[in-house]
Amino acid sequence: MGRARFIVLFIVINCCLLDITAQTVLFSGRVVDSLQNPISNVNVLALPTIKTDEIQFAITNKMGQFKLRLLKEKQYTLQVSCLGYTAYSENISLAKDLSKTIFLKATVTQLDEVVLTYKIPIVVKKDTLIYNPKAFTNGKERKLKDVLKKLPGIEMEDDGSVTVKGQQVTDLLVDNKPFFNGNVKLGIQNIPAEVIEEIDVYEDYNRVSFLKGLNNSNSTALNIKLKEDKKRFYFGTSEAGVGVNNRYTLKPSLFYKSPRTEYQTIVAIDNNREEVLSFEDIMRFENAAQFMNKFEDFSLHNELLKFINPNSFINLEKQFYSGNVRQEISPKSSISSYVLYNKETINKKNNFQHLYFTKLGNNEEKRLQREETNGEVFLANLKWNFYTDTNTDILLTGSLTNTNTSDKNDADILSFAKANSLELRNKSNTQKSKFSLDYNREVNTDHTISIQTALETNENGWNAKYDNSSSSLTTLTQQHDNQYSDRGFALNAIDYWELNNKNHIYVGFEAQWRNENLKTYSEGINWREQFGVFKNDIEYSTKKIVFGADYKLLLGDFIVQTGAHWGIYSWQNAQEQDVKNKLGVFLPSSEISYEINSMQKLRFKYKATIELPLINQLLLYPRLENLNVAFIGNPNLQYQKQNLFSLHYNSYNIFKGISIITSLGYARKSTHFQTNNTLEGIRQIQSVTVNNQPVNNFFLRFHWRKRKKKIKYSFRLNSSFEDFYTEINESLFKQQIFRASIRTAVTPRVWKPMELDLGGKISFSNTVRSSSSLRTTLFSFYINKELAFWKHFVSKLHISKQILSTATSKSEFIEGDFSIFYKKASRPLGIELIGKNMFNSSFRESTSETRLSFTTQQEYVMPRTFLLKLSYDF
Repeated sequence: MGRARFIVLFIVINCCLLDITAQTVLFSGRVVDSLQNPISNVNVLALPTIKTDEIQFAITNKMGQFKLRLLKEKQYTLQVSCLGYTAYSENISLAKDLSKTIFLKATVTQLDEVVLTYKIPIVVKKDTLIYNPKAFTNGKERKLKDVLKKLPGIEMEDDGSVTVKGQQVTDLLVDNKPFFNGNVKLGIQNIPAEVIEEIDVYEDYNRVSFLKGLNNSNSTALNIKLKEDKKRFYFGTSEAGVGVNNRYTLKPSLFYKSPRTEYQTIVAIDNNREEVLSFEDIMRFENAAQFMNKFEDFSLHNELLKFINPNSFINLEKQFYSGNVRQEISPKSSISSYVLYNKETINKKNNFQHLYFTKLGNNEEKRLQREETNGEVFLANLKWNFYTDTNTDILLTGSLTNTNTSDKNDADILSFAKANSLELRNKSNTQKSKFSLDYNREVNTDHTISIQTALETNENGWNAKYDNSSSSLTTLTQQHDNQYSDRGFALNAIDYWELNNKNHIYVGFEAQWRNENLKTYSEGINWREQFGVFKNDIEYSTKKIVFGADYKLLLGDFIVQTGAHWGIYSWQNAQEQDVKNKLGVFLPSSEISYEINSMQKLRFKYKATIELPLINQLLLYPRLENLNVAFIGNPNLQYQKQNLFSLHYNSYNIFKGISIITSLGYARKSTHFQTNNTLEGIRQIQSVTVNNQPVNNFFLRFHWRKRKKKIKYSFRLNSSFEDFYTEINESLFKQQIFRASIRTAVTPRVWKPMELDLGGKISFSNTVRSSSSLRTTLFSFYINKELAFWKHFVSKLHISKQILSTATSKSEFIEGDFSIFYKKASRPLGIELIGKNMFNSSFRESTSETRLSFTTQQEYVMPRTFLLKLSYDF
């Protein structure tokens, strides 16, 4: 009945919101020139005489049409303006719906200055959106993230990322200069709302301006323009709090901004579930330049994934220190540097139930696991950027990374009616260095050259030891050591040749060289009833040269780019004997985009790729993958080839308040690496072969948002289908996995001081393996509320409930967080009461699956806590 009550509540609330704007009238019409030709992208504003009423605005579409929803019989000043035309203004008050044609006259001369009482809320250009935040905020916002939540067309996702028109924001700028290496999350969490004058969104953003439109960056940047009196100033916030159960937090941050000098420092010390950086953020900081993804980083045992903000834990202690400096040395040169240190201690408790799939049925294993992870990561980066006014940009970058982790893992295992205990102790250390050079030059109006080079080194060591208290597990690995080193160099060069306005030819050359060494030592693996010691010592070198050309045709609203590239690959692994391979392959690509109008785009992509084996897939002898999993590689592995097709449609219509994002894709691996599995009780032996049977993957994503009157709606569908074969205990299984999730949300504005966000989500998974199948369903419902009251108070509430159903079980998890914040706008001091896990839920249940098993996991969470926090803005 619990789920039924939540569904009924959700439906009732939506029905009650349908008539909240009954006391409004519709003002619509067209904007045309003196020849009655429609004018698009015209700003139409209705400015209320009563200042407490909201400004209403619209932007004309391609047909010059607009719509405004106005309060009945209220006085408004109508302002219609567009660059190149004389502004139109009149006073209106409507008792009923009205449609009107507005004529604009072309301006003969441009005015030196135009002063408007109200700044236009949104200005739309071809690849830029310009927001006036004051038109959408109430002054209660504290940080940039609070402002972004209220801007139409900008969405804050669940993971803290920001999307605009369906594209994720990749870079954050302040006055057109990168903020803390362009990190979006740090910026939106720390930049105070009160310093913001304007927010710009740049599509197809490129750090090098003259490469824009050439290299199809598909990046989106947010540019925060500061108020005039904030161009040279200090700003920051210090937060300190204490709570029950010895909870604490300390977060000072300081920023200095001037036209030539900037620095930022952020510190966070707490044990209260506050996220500073995600694993993806750390990876972004590790990339020394925009020359990214040229190396596929191989980490033998990447402990970063364990301690950088895990999903669930029973205790966490964190220390985070960071600093960033940017200095303009001259008008043509600047230097920037950042240092980051993150240390965490995490305690986790999990219950696992594994179902292993074999031809004889499902083998069940239950495991209670208690884990303590200690980890630290240090990053340092230095950049020197030299540029001329128009045609040359040089960027030198160097970065160093050091990571240390240690892990204590105790597990009680019940498998095949046998009880066992295991203690795992492991340590890992990784040191990386990266150096890169980006050289970009606009030689003349026809030729632009871009050259990128990178040098990378990597040292990794990992040691694991096991203590078995049960004789039934004495044949598992007792000790395992890894030593890994990596050296690599990459070069990428492109000549962008613009034959004319419609025809471009891009000639490119890419070369990569990489040398890896891996030594492993495993003692105690029972491999086909033989106890012994296994050693691996492998040197693996890969070389890749790809050259070719792309032809780009710009034909009105169509852009067609077709690539023909030839790749030469060679790879060699030396163990007991050398195995050498060489491959020459044609790699076609194609991209077709059609701009239906300034707010609608259609894009098709096709690309063929080649993937070489990773070093751990080539090992001759067993290597430990997990506490009960051994992996044997295949020195004779060749390569896998994939063809990827995708179709994307984006539509964003301010006129109707609608955005639509649709993606349809298909990936096919005609030749691929297949993992074969052998189950021997709790032990798993994995091996890898090349399989010529295809692997098919389909995906469909659809996201619809609509802003109507005072309500925002959204609907999101994500689905995928995977079809493949796998081998378990020498039997071949055909497997099909279908996953889908549907999420709906509504954000009504029933009362101006209050923001509501309500939503529900249903996730479905069905896995078919030969004659058996497994189904899971996850239903969740959430309510987010933000209310400004008593002039200086802001309260926030989050409540969510999830219900997980499988064929054999059903579980529920409810989560509730709240905060009450008090601060006078003219005073720097604020006070906040925070409550987390108000219902004191014990664990969250989830499911996952691999090609071998289905897992139900209970992740224990931090108990209920309350925190009293003081903040001081300066």
